Amino acid sequence: MKTKKGTFGYLARERKKYILITVLLFAAVFVIFFTARILLGTNQNVFSIIAALLCLPAARMAVNLVMLTKAKGCSRSAHGKIEKVEDPASCLYDLYLTTYDKNFDLSHLCVFGTSVIALTEREGVSDKDLHAAEDHIRRSMQKSGFHGYGVKVFPKVDPYLRRMEDLYAHGEEEKAGEEKTGILHLLLQLAL
Repeated sequence: MKTKKGTFGYLARERKKYILITVLLFAAVFVIFFTARILLGTNQNVFSIIAALLCLPAARMAVNLVMLTKAKGCSRSAHGKIEKVEDPASCLYDLYLTTYDKNFDLSHLCVFGTSVIALTEREGVSDKDLHAAEDHIRRSMQKSGFHGYGVKVFPKVDPYLRRMEDLYAHGEEEKAGEEKTGILHLLLQLAL
């Protein structure tokens, strides 16, 4: 069963997939190179070139794997609590946003009305990091034409759930479906 980007368990599945692909690509490099070396008695052959060229996608997969191992995703306990409250049409799980300076591990994100709220379960996250994540999301949205949104990242599950319940219970008027879908699509593009 394929897990789509933005759903619970996506990062864990991607890690497993990238481990398998990385191991297979590096194994192919070694098999091709050393088999040709043994059979032909030299490494100056076309198979050495093929092995060298296969190193490029193998290295790319290895870099992606390193990034995915840094991303933790949503814990099962948080997922169980969030699942009872969320509206699946306006929420995303397991987002790992990358910038030149910092990376932001978001377990869950919700768009409702003019609010974008997110949860990070990263241990020891500072207020400075939370504000940097909020600014990154806000700037990305503004560059894509989504203005007037409040963005808040919560470091703990319970305050995040209370805010989500407030938004759903007596929250703001729901934005048009196309705009909300556009924001969710943008955030999926920003994430690994």
